[in-house]
Amino acid sequence: MGKVAQKREEKIKAAAAKGDWTEVKRLLQQAFNNQERKNRRYGLLSLNYTYEIGDGDSGDKVVELMDFLPSPEPTPEEIIIVKEIHYKLYNAISQLPEVDQQILYEYFFEGKNYSQISKIIPLSDKTVKRHLEKSLTVLREKLQEFGDFSD
Repeated sequence: MGKVAQKREEKIKAAAAKGDWTEVKRLLQQAFNNQERKNRRYGLLSLNYTYEIGDGDSGDKVVELMDFLPSPEPTPEEIIIVKEIHYKLYNAISQLPEVDQQILYEYFFEGKNYSQISKIIPLSDKTVKRHLEKSLTVLREKLQEFGDFSD
C-alpha cells in the first residue's frame, strides 16, 4: 500500500471514529473519482459512463454507454431467420444422394478428412473431395437467398 493510500486509510478510520459518515463516503469514493478523472484525461470511458441527451433543459435524459450495446440475446427476428435457414439447409441436404449426405456428415460433424472418409465409403480420396465440393455448391445455390456462403 502506498503512502497516499495509507494516509487515506488513516483519515477514513479517524472519520469513522468521529461518526462523520459523509467524510468516510467521500474518502472511500476518492480513489475511484481519481481514476475516472485520469481516464477522462486519456480519453478512456467505462461502459457505465453516464451523459445527458438533450438540449440542456431539465427534461434531458441521462443514459449510460452500456445502454447502446446490443443485447447478446438474439432478437425474435434473428431466431426466425436462423430457424428458416436450418429448415432450408436440412431440406436441401435431404435431397442430396445418400453418399453425399454421409460425406457431409463425416466431414463436418465427425471432423474426418478425405482419407478417413474414403475408408468408410469405398471411394478414393479425390472422389470424396469432388463429392463434397459438388454437395457444397448445390447447398450454396439453394441457400443463396440468405446471403453469401462462399467462406
